[in-house]
Amino acid sequence: MTVAYDVRNRPFRWRGPRSPKLSAVLAGFAASETRDKATIFDLVGAMGDRAFGALMICFAIPNLIPIPGISTVMAIPLLYLSTQLIAGRSMPRLPRSVAARMVKWKHFERLLPWIAHAERLSSPRLPVLASGAVERAIGVVTLALSVILLLPIPLGNMLPAAAIALFGLALLQKDGVATVLGVGATAVSVVVIFGVVWAAASAWLLLNGI
Repeated sequence: MTVAYDVRNRPFRWRGPRSPKLSAVLAGFAASETRDKATIFDLVGAMGDRAFGALMICFAIPNLIPIPGISTVMAIPLLYLSTQLIAGRSMPRLPRSVAARMVKWKHFERLLPWIAHAERLSSPRLPVLASGAVERAIGVVTLALSVILLLPIPLGNMLPAAAIALFGLALLQKDGVATVLGVGATAVSVVVIFGVVWAAASAWLLLNGI
């Protein structure tokens, strides 16, 4: 049985041996909401222990688009989330000012197809690689990748963001295969970014006759 968050502050239980998909939980949450808005606290509560994965994906995906400055903005919440993962928290703890912010359902509903698509790309596989101590290790790697996102490296945000999104998918679906893919993407990111930095430093030294 899985205890899910209820907007009336009363837990309700899902019937059946398997937990429902996050997209189904959130769709049910939206359907039970009589107002046209909800707080971020309510949404995170509805996500439960899958909130870390869902939020990591949401903050990582925009970095795949080459928009100047977006990686710096998105890296800050990723840093915050990764430190909480390292601390072993089961759910994100949000600042009061953020948790109390209201979100309109018409904006929130646009995210449901993206979450459902992410769920179709993955399934619970090798859960030992997406839980326990591995979650903290994912937090450490995500922290390092988030720091890279803060650096002004040309096109240096796409590969780290892809790795973070894969780690988010791993936590969302308890998918160890996504964890392995995230590690691979992280390794490629480090090699590529090191090459870019090395090339830029070499060019600068050459231009300055050093």
